[in-house]
Amino acid sequence: MLQTQVQIFNDLLNRGDDFVCTSCQQTFYQHSVYTVSRESVSNSEWICITCYNHISDKRMPPMAVANGFLLPHLPDSLSSLSPSETEERCTALRIPFMQLKQLGIGKQFGIYGNTVNVPMNPSSVVSMLRFEQTETIHLQFKRSL
Repeated sequence: MLQTQVQIFNDLLNRGDDFVCTSCQQTFYQHSVYTVSRESVSNSEWICITCYNHISDKRMPPMAVANGFLLPHLPDSLSSLSPSETEERCTALRIPFMQLKQLGIGKQFGIYGNTVNVPMNPSSVVSMLRFEQTETIHLQFKRSL
């Protein structure tokens, strides 16, 4: 019984989150989407459970692309790169600060207290970086601003 459930779980992970919601453009696993029964170009459109519930109640899904929640297009020059954690942190538009602590007996971690999003300007970060002849960038992260 347990081996069967583990096998089903592994099959779902191997299949991946290849199902894109037509409404919110987020990726989901197959068990988290419904098939849309209308003619489309690729004959395969899905809608996530959250968007489906909002549309069923005749409301606009809050994360819908029609509400302006669309990720900006990634330029072709950046699509092949896999940035490191340092590069992601330097070019992030916001840096979140939060406290994590262990919750209960299960030893899971949760957010404790307030979460603060500090807006950043990547162009000012890039202009402050010093370049050496060895093409090494010296970074020093500070905890307080």
